[in-house]
Amino acid sequence: MKAVVIGAVVALALAPVGAWAQTTGTGVFAQLPPAEQKIARALFEAQSTGASTPLTLDEIAAKKQSRQGWGEIFRQMKTQGLLTQKNLGQVVNTFERQHNEGPGATVRRGSAAGGTKSGAASSGHGAGPGGGR
Repeated sequence: MKAVVIGAVVALALAPVGAWAQTTGTGVFAQLPPAEQKIARALFEAQSTGASTPLTLDEIAAKKQSRQGWGEIFRQMKTQGLLTQKNLGQVVNTFERQHNEGPGATVRRGSAAGGTKSGAASSGHGAGPGGGR
């Protein structure tokens, strides 16, 4: 029982503060399916704290619900100076590494994000859509 409580406290302490304010609402973000919430959260957390005002999770989700693709949303945010990564795959891969829940997630992460340079996903399973480029 103590281990569960300690684990929960550690997980809460490691969660980005900006994400906390966004997760309890019933806004546009909450209406996205879980996989799309993950991408929106990855974009949200990847924003730099430079000159521009960062977008909220709801603002990012609203762009998606207005029929924009994630790649287009990424490019707009990059043009606004909100992101510094080279592509959306880097954003999602970084997010998944920061929120890693176990060793099995490494293989799935590499496949979903198009592979990794570290070879973590070099088991040959990443040759589907978006993988093995």
